[in-house]
Amino acid sequence: MATPKRVSKKSVSHEEQMRQTIKEKAFELMAQKGLDNVSMREIAQKLKVTKPVLYYYFKNKEDLCSSIIEEYTEGFGQKLSNLQNTAHGMEEVIKQACQIQRRFFAENSARSRFVIQMLAYSLGPSAKALSRRKSTDPHVVLQRLLQEKAVKEKWPAAAINDMRVVMAALSAGMMLNAYFHQHLDTWIDKPYLHQEYTQERLDRLVHIMLLGIKAYYKGKK
Repeated sequence: MATPKRVSKKSVSHEEQMRQTIKEKAFELMAQKGLDNVSMREIAQKLKVTKPVLYYYFKNKEDLCSSIIEEYTEGFGQKLSNLQNTAHGMEEVIKQACQIQRRFFAENSARSRFVIQMLAYSLGPSAKALSRRKSTDPHVVLQRLLQEKAVKEKWPAAAINDMRVVMAALSAGMMLNAYFHQHLDTWIDKPYLHQEYTQERLDRLVHIMLLGIKAYYKGKK
């Protein structure tokens, strides 16, 4: 029986670095042109490598897209998981979760563009499942955190679903605001629409949301 080929730490490190380089270039192209409008050939040309090199690291474009998405969602989910130890109380969890998302888009303007392109792709006729929901999925992590705090603070179960719906709307607002602010010059010319999501404003909106939900469910189970 043949002896398995030993892979050195150096070569493993090189492969990991190459995978990351491919994902970064694909991310840039897809954020700019859309997931459906970027081919493996174009990615290979930008990297100055052959297509077989790409297929060595990724099975196909869907595999590459999924890897990009999972990297960001897992990183985002891990940051949310850390709130279990750093945030005390429902309001602090939600405020810090909003802060994490706000920073996510502020750190790299291409992220808001990529999310818009990903949403457009997912609604298109050629859309395929790009990633599977895991325990590190931000939605799963946040749901778990909210339920944990709800039990401790004796919130009605129905209130959690209301919080998730309102938070989803707030999340979408942040993402769209980041996209408009970072990529559309005409957005700046409309001050009546240009409402930046500062941390102060987010904290205030979260506080108002929780006050409203508490008032509505007061005395209810």
